[in-house]
Amino acid sequence: MKKAFVISILFMLFSFSFSFGQELFWSNTYGGPDNESGNSVCQTDNGGYIAVGRTWSYGAGQADFYVVATDENGNELWYETFGGSDFEEPEDIKNVGGGAFVIVGRTKSFGAGDYDIYVVKMAADGSEIWSNTYGTSGYDDAYSVVAAPDGSGYLIVGSTNYYGGVKIYLIKVSPDGDLLWERTIAGSSYNDGYYIDTTSDGNYIISGDVTRDVNSDYDVYLSKVDPSGNQIWSVTYDSPSGTADDEGFCVHETSDGGFIVSGRSGHWYSGDALLLKTDADGNILWTRQYNFYDYGDECSWSVTEADDGGFILTGEAGTGGWGSYDLFLIKTNSVGNLLWAWFLGGNEDEHGACIIPTNDGNYAVVGESNSYGDADGDLYLLKFSQESIEEAVSIDMAPNNPPVVVPPGGSFTYTGYLTNNTEQIRGVDIWIMLDVPGIGLYGPIMQMNNISLDPYQNLSGAVTQDIPIYAPAGTYKYIAYCGDYNNFIYDSTWFEFTVTNSTQGNSDSWELACWNLNNEIDNPIAQQLPQSNNLRNYPNPFNAQTSISFDVPTADNISLEIYNIMGQKVATLVNGNIEAGTHTVVWNAGDYSSGIYFYKLTAGNKVFTKRMTLLK
Repeated sequence: MKKAFVISILFMLFSFSFSFGQELFWSNTYGGPDNESGNSVCQTDNGGYIAVGRTWSYGAGQADFYVVATDENGNELWYETFGGSDFEEPEDIKNVGGGAFVIVGRTKSFGAGDYDIYVVKMAADGSEIWSNTYGTSGYDDAYSVVAAPDGSGYLIVGSTNYYGGVKIYLIKVSPDGDLLWERTIAGSSYNDGYYIDTTSDGNYIISGDVTRDVNSDYDVYLSKVDPSGNQIWSVTYDSPSGTADDEGFCVHETSDGGFIVSGRSGHWYSGDALLLKTDADGNILWTRQYNFYDYGDECSWSVTEADDGGFILTGEAGTGGWGSYDLFLIKTNSVGNLLWAWFLGGNEDEHGACIIPTNDGNYAVVGESNSYGDADGDLYLLKFSQESIEEAVSIDMAPNNPPVVVPPGGSFTYTGYLTNNTEQIRGVDIWIMLDVPGIGLYGPIMQMNNISLDPYQNLSGAVTQDIPIYAPAGTYKYIAYCGDYNNFIYDSTWFEFTVTNSTQGNSDSWELACWNLNNEIDNPIAQQLPQSNNLRNYPNPFNAQTSISFDVPTADNISLEIYNIMGQKVATLVNGNIEAGTHTVVWNAGDYSSGIYFYKLTAGNKVFTKRMTLLK
């Protein structure tokens, strides 16, 4: 399930800076003719970035560590590779101070046998300070590294299968790379340690997963250890279904002294992004799951706490098929309720692997793009601000007679509210999803596109929802989103309703259920006509195509034309009598050169002209 149009400007081969509603500062892709990926990023002391991933285009053979350094605007300064003739893949990089960086991952070229932990300490110019391998004759891997606050070395977490089953493997090495100690942690079957971070009391927190036996599903695993690797406490989390795989891929201490964990809950090709909050002792305070596509697959690989106490996550969302994954950015409040979501991608798969706060109060994300850059996937890096898209438009709704209990074949009525919180005209889509008991996310069951909102305008309307006779009994969530459908979410809201028992239909009848809005809807949101002529396009700047929207308060003769910077007309998109309302046309500029263009709307004797920028 791909979007009608995509924010393809994010993934162009050459870096540039522009204002995307002050959301995106810049983005870039990096790599050669074969496949590259991005797994981790950190900031340099001078405000630039060093990202690490895997390369098949460069290096000593097969896949190698791929390190890309950029300036503060994402312009590449240099790249370096580390590895041997066989397979290497890095997982994490950290700025350890003193102009040095430590990269951890796995290698099959060096070490004691099978895969081993591979660690490279690197100077700020990309030169190797030292490299070493650690592990056993079995399979050993490293996923995360953190510098000890006292300067005594680096703690590295991963997994090993040498000590009976697969165990969480924790080692500490000195600043010169000497092995100081090693520990194995957790359960009796299959366990992984995915992330390690420091805590404010001088200890460390580890996230991962654990199984009770070979037939069990994964549970999220959290362990707090002291500076010597001795366990202080551990907790597990199993989702309420008891049959899903739950994994914790990233963990950080939060400003209240507790911990935030991001990961995934579900089954192969059918999971939700997971966010889990604990107190300082590991007691679980709340969990949230996020799923945006009908029967889709979401995963959050990384999370960071925002300045306002909320959380920002990155990962991927999609339907589980090839070419269906988009990178997502999700912002929540302090208790995990969704504030907005932003989906970025093209015709192939995109993934977000790591998000970090930057030293100027913004955020950087690294991942992989298969849609843009070179032919077979590239590392990509972007920097964005979360402030301007947060609740630019807000949505709310409330049932008229709560609590809502309705039989199949019945209906309920609620009042919806839509507000533009900015001084700009906003175009917005609204769509409704259902969280169906025993089935999961379903929909959209209703969608209204291209609603135009004047500055600070508030709309409201009464909506009546029919319940089909095949609806399964149980408690539902009725979820409303507003934003640009499948591109980003400004805001969301929900309430619960209960469908009582019914003998109508059966479980196989669910797909026949039609969730109709009946014919007596009193809905000013849908019915309101624009009060004046308006003209806008999105995105701007754009690559290849942009959507141009215009408002017509009364039926009129309309022309919409495109001119280049020399004043020459290059396209006519509309020419004729147009009914009152908001209309959108797409200009496909794939055959035109990069540069500044003007789009002119003529409505009767009124003329409106605006500028847009095509970047290729």
